Amino acid sequence: MKGKISKPKMKFGKNEKISHSQRLDIGDTGPDFIGLTKEVTAFEFYKEGKGKLKIINSITSIDTNGGLRQVVNFNEIIPKAKDDFFAVTISADLPFAIERFSSSESVSGSLFISDYRHLDFGRNYGFAIEDTRLLSSGIVVLDRENKVIFIQYMKNPDITPDFERALAAAERILYDETLFEVDKLLYE
Repeated sequence: MKGKISKPKMKFGKNEKISHSQRLDIGDTGPDFIGLTKEVTAFEFYKEGKGKLKIINSITSIDTNGGLRQVVNFNEIIPKAKDDFFAVTISADLPFAIERFSSSESVSGSLFISDYRHLDFGRNYGFAIEDTRLLSSGIVVLDRENKVIFIQYMKNPDITPDFERALAAAERILYDETLFEVDKLLYE
């Protein structure tokens, strides 16, 4: 990883919490991770998203106003995305809470994954807040080779990431791939 080791802070109300995991930078390889589905079955990120552009929406908790708003906003943006995108929302909530949330809210557009068991995503991507066993809010976009092309860590869980910029970064990759395919056809 190219990024410096830092201990970024995140605000919870008036309290500051420190993230103890190293953050990723643009160009780093986004590590594979294992989480749980709402059915409490294993979810393998690389396997599930193979060959697709990946967008990961990290939320603190579905039981917070900020987390709820972030899920709703993300799911409004995702239908605008192409079929080539693999969209995941992840939190450290229990799979049972995710199941309850999914059945009561309109949660279409992205797959909802729990990172509660090992904080595998949170630790590998720099979103883990160890002392609370929560994830910080943010967004990550990976290309088909799992390179980070956009990443945004939020200092406050009540502030929603810039989904429009994240989607634009992903769409730029699709556009470049399309141009490459057209050039290949024209010059073969």
